[in-house]
Amino acid sequence: MDIGKLFIAVLYWCATVRTSSSSKRELQHLNRMSEDLQDVPFGGYHVVSLNVAYNNITYLSSYIFFLNKYKNLNLIELGHNKMSEIHVDAFREMRSLECVDLSSNNLTELEANTFRHNTRLHKLDVTSNQLSFDPEKPFLRSYSLEVLVMSQNHITHIFDITFARIQNLRQLLLDDNPIYYMSRNCFAYSTRLQYISLARSGVHTIGEDMFRTPPRLVDLSGTPLAQKFNPPLTRVRSTQLIKLINIEKFDGMMESDS
Repeated sequence: MDIGKLFIAVLYWCATVRTSSSSKRELQHLNRMSEDLQDVPFGGYHVVSLNVAYNNITYLSSYIFFLNKYKNLNLIELGHNKMSEIHVDAFREMRSLECVDLSSNNLTELEANTFRHNTRLHKLDVTSNQLSFDPEKPFLRSYSLEVLVMSQNHITHIFDITFARIQNLRQLLLDDNPIYYMSRNCFAYSTRLQYISLARSGVHTIGEDMFRTPPRLVDLSGTPLAQKFNPPLTRVRSTQLIKLINIEKFDGMMESDS
């Protein structure tokens, strides 16, 4: 074979390989933002992250991602849609799923078992929905979940059962909720909790039994409890939290005596 032709053939093969590899990389991260989608689009087993934020998706049906060939997803971004309901099996068979963004939708509840079978799920963001807690049901059942973001919802009460089935939780953001009642043992099962934000909520007291293991940092900025002090409290470390609990306990005893 002529050396010139051989050289051209090699160059063509290299270009084809590069194009194929580039296309594969692009397909691994599927971005379908702001396309007026009404439902989850069809994908493929090679897609590892899906962004369908800023669309008009209202409902996630049973096995929707698995049936649409998203078997290997580890990231799903569904923020800023119009979802008001999610089937309890919507995320079933998503065994690689690590992070889900459901922020800025119209959700009023999630079934407790929605993510029970996603054993690698690390982070869930449900900011800016209309969620609240049931006094008789855990919010979710998940052994793997470590980061839960629930800012700007309709949470007024936190019960003993609320986080009892998310035992590996490390970061919990509840800021900008109208919380005014927290039950006696509401965080007692969250023994690995490192950070909790209650900023700009209605929290006015913290009881001695709420934490079995005090978190490293609690954000109380802008709460009625923070305003009891001068200067007002902001972020409180674990040692300060223990002192604060003792002060609240003492104040409670004084009020009962009077």
